[in-house]
Amino acid sequence: AESLGYKVPKDAIGSHCKGAVKRRLPTSGGLQQMNTIPESDLYRLIMKSELPSAEAFQDWVFEVVLPDIRKNREYKKDGTKPIPAIKHPSRSKIATDLAANVRIAKIFGLEGNQALLSANMMTAKQYESSGVNPLLESGVNLVVESKTQYLTPSEIGKQNGDVSGKQVNRMIKDAGFQEETRGRKNKLIWVITDTGKPFCRMQDTGKTHNGAPIMQIKWKADILKECAESVI
Repeated sequence: AESLGYKVPKDAIGSHCKGAVKRRLPTSGGLQQMNTIPESDLYRLIMKSELPSAEAFQDWVFEVVLPDIRKNREYKKDGTKPIPAIKHPSRSKIATDLAANVRIAKIFGLEGNQALLSANMMTAKQYESSGVNPLLESGVNLVVESKTQYLTPSEIGKQNGDVSGKQVNRMIKDAGFQEETRGRKNKLIWVITDTGKPFCRMQDTGKTHNGAPIMQIKWKADILKECAESVI
């Protein structure tokens, strides 16, 4: 809701959505209750939004799709008018939307450059027909991060005598850096503890599930050393 221009997302969902439900979703701070909405409610939010991209979508639905269905009993892409062109948004508008999407990215556990890059993709999608690069338009630069190497448990295991990823995860758990819980269908989910946060980062895999980005925990390459020191 925030990325569609609503100043108070909770109020927008309460006012315009009919199927919002609370679900426990894994985040960098553990499992948290979050509101989720079905596709029909997404359209309701779009129809009430005043963003240029949302208004263009509304125009296309009302001026092209629905009249075509009324006249021909179906919508055919060929032979219809194109989606109305979106005017190039102002830099201040792009910066506002980019900042909103950064906050969304952080909700899913992304930080630093990962959050900026994910937000840039979301914002660029809003202004797809304009071809803008939100980071460039907003004058936001990626931060030069440290050269610390972050690896998956499996990669760490291979660097330490072919130890399995499961064994590495257990060592990290025993050190108090993460906890295990169970999700849907009893699937194992690792949750980072406050003690473990300085030694890892959440990274976007580039994949999504039900519209939400799939995150992956990566640990510092020398995490096993930290684990050994924590149990001494």
